[in-house]
Amino acid sequence: MKRISLLLLSLNIFVSATYADFILSHNCERLTENGMEIFVFANMTAAEIKYQDSQVRDFIWKRNGSADTIKIESGLTTSLTEPELEANMGYTLEVKGKITYEIYVLNYERYIPKIKSVVARDGENLCDDPTKVEINFLDVPLMEYYTPMGTGYAISRDFSLTYDILTWNEQSLRFDTEVVTPPRLISIYSTPLEPYELDIDDIFVNTRFILSGDQFAKKFGMEVITRSEEYIAVKPIVRATGTLNERTALNEKDRKNKGDKRKIEASAPLEVTLEVFQNELESSSRYYRWNFYNILNGETGGPWHEPKFQITFSDFGEYVVRVEATTNLGCVASDSIEVIVPETILEVPNVFTPNGDGINDEFRVAYRSITKFNMWVYNRWGRLVFSSNSPDKGWDGYIGSAKAATGAYFYVIEYTTVKGERKRTSGDINLLR
Repeated sequence: MKRISLLLLSLNIFVSATYADFILSHNCERLTENGMEIFVFANMTAAEIKYQDSQVRDFIWKRNGSADTIKIESGLTTSLTEPELEANMGYTLEVKGKITYEIYVLNYERYIPKIKSVVARDGENLCDDPTKVEINFLDVPLMEYYTPMGTGYAISRDFSLTYDILTWNEQSLRFDTEVVTPPRLISIYSTPLEPYELDIDDIFVNTRFILSGDQFAKKFGMEVITRSEEYIAVKPIVRATGTLNERTALNEKDRKNKGDKRKIEASAPLEVTLEVFQNELESSSRYYRWNFYNILNGETGGPWHEPKFQITFSDFGEYVVRVEATTNLGCVASDSIEVIVPETILEVPNVFTPNGDGINDEFRVAYRSITKFNMWVYNRWGRLVFSSNSPDKGWDGYIGSAKAATGAYFYVIEYTTVKGERKRTSGDINLLR
């Protein structure tokens, strides 16, 4: 029982020790800067600074710059309210035996910002220059607080600029519009003498630039918002994708491509559907140009001008496939994908078991990147029992409709590699049941 009581007492002490602090009302924002506690009230109606401690203490309130004491209290809590509490005034709270707080009080009603306009326009080179956003602040009063020594400090006013951006959705293969997150923060202290200008890169969608704030207006639920006229985007953005045509051969080795539309790697002949996606601009007039470059041997291909088409890669190499889209205004965007055709592999087993158990039931090669293929299988007397012109197709152990006898058979395979080399291999294959 004593252990439980001691544990509860310890928890009580811990909870109480972490509870000593100022209690804020909904219409108050608290800042801590330069060793000062700054309390910004939405207005001074029913304004109150309340402090709660973990144990009974003596509290002394004083006004900065004056030796007079405003209030002395004892207990768990203390507070300062009107008429003792005034805006644009500094105070000191002494918590006997603990800490002294230096405090400054501001009334936000005196500092509400006014925004005249937000204007967005293209740069002189509309295809390359960032979008210029000009913000005209009508009035942003300077918010200042003062230390007990009389040193003044300005409080930063943080405004948020939000606008729409495009993000690529890999699942639906499209560009989606969303509001930029996080918003662009604009920090000033008071009304700029000149319009506030900033550059926004890569605006690919029609949008409005919305300036809101400052941080205190957001805290107090005040609507300080200004919107630009609709900005008409002129810059294109494209996304190139490649889709590997379905490959069903189970004996094809190292089929590394697993739905990746940006890097495709599979055996030759590699059939790919290429497609380009672009943002919607005011004018739908656009010109596409596709090319590819083989990094390994310098081979090039193209151009193609369709937004979607099929192409077959039969030669060994690492290809960069690039597309450019040009709008009727002459603005250009480009994107590329990678296509890899690996070297040829041919592996021939020495036994197969056509017994219907679903395991090794066919005499079938394992392969990668074979452009031409012929296989012949002969029995011990030289009779042709099976032939195939595709590495996907294997011998099921039948001669006509009859099961072939167990034993050794002889195969001959001729094939062409992805580098164009003609090769021939032969050997024995054992049929077991």
